[in-house]
Amino acid sequence: MEKVIEEVVEEVHTYLEGDWIVHSLYGIGQIKGTDVKDISGEETRYYKIQTTNSTFWVPVDQMNSEVLRPLSSLEEIQKAIAALQRPPAEMSDNYKTRQSRIQRVQTRNTPRATARLIRDLRARQREKGALNKTERSAFRTLKERLVEEWAIVSGTKAEKVTSKLNNLLNPHQASADGQASADGQSQNIVAAAQETTTTSFPSTSRRKWGTWPKQQTNKINR
Repeated sequence: MEKVIEEVVEEVHTYLEGDWIVHSLYGIGQIKGTDVKDISGEETRYYKIQTTNSTFWVPVDQMNSEVLRPLSSLEEIQKAIAALQRPPAEMSDNYKTRQSRIQRVQTRNTPRATARLIRDLRARQREKGALNKTERSAFRTLKERLVEEWAIVSGTKAEKVTSKLNNLLNPHQASADGQASADGQSQNIVAAAQETTTTSFPSTSRRKWGTWPKQQTNKINR
């Protein structure tokens, strides 16, 4: 069983307009500026954060909370890829234990924890034939978010990252496809994370972010 000890380091981040962030509920978004809102007679300054299909506001003094973080470094993405390449860990047969793990990963909101969970959920899906509704939703949403962050951080097109991730989650199928291919060339996934075929960050209008839960439009975090 894979055993990983992660050191928790508290950091204070300064955010600027145009920065990309990752929210544990709303996914990846871009800071579009600040607004001052009067709520219950009290004026509070908020960061306006936009995703593809929603806009939400976070108080400036809450931008360093555990639910929100800046984009990961390339090194962190590489660690997530390495986790995907390791053998999956067997998930508990206890429904509540599995749900608890999903909630912890949502809260932790890191690429490596996300990678381990989707790897193990995919293995459970292969073993059991299906996931329950909550697990399917978690698998789909977390996979989309990992692809999105990996693509932005590495400067690689999302479609290419999706293909590489699917190969990692389906190693036997990828191996069979590789044997049948004409060139027979193998792919180096970790090296591919460093590709910079797309050097600029894509605009939000061209990208599709997963949101969890759905329809988080014009939300204000207090």
